[in-house]
Amino acid sequence: MYPRYNMVLSNNQRFILASQKMNMLGTAHYVITLEQTDMTKKAQGYLGKVRADSSGTEYNLFDQGENPTAGFPLERVRNQFGAVYYVICARGDGRVGAIGLGQQGSAQDEHPHS
Repeated sequence: MYPRYNMVLSNNQRFILASQKMNMLGTAHYVITLEQTDMTKKAQGYLGKVRADSSGTEYNLFDQGENPTAGFPLERVRNQFGAVYYVICARGDGRVGAIGLGQQGSAQDEHPHS
């Protein structure tokens, strides 16, 4: 079993959401849910997933929709709503950045932080 990560408020430890790595071949996939115990895609509080690329430097955030290649109607297909990326610089240090998609689907790149 993979470790589970809980997000809680720091002042009163109130539960916000949880994430856990899914058993997938290849790249890392993490389920994101509002449930404290049910970490499945069928859970009522399932929000979506985070999927890593093969090198582990880019993480894409998706809603709870279905795989676009599975033949579902367009309104049931998942949407990407952001990405987090890690860039290793020539000096060996790295930078983390985030891209959030606006309401019209246009990318809004946040300034990377070292």
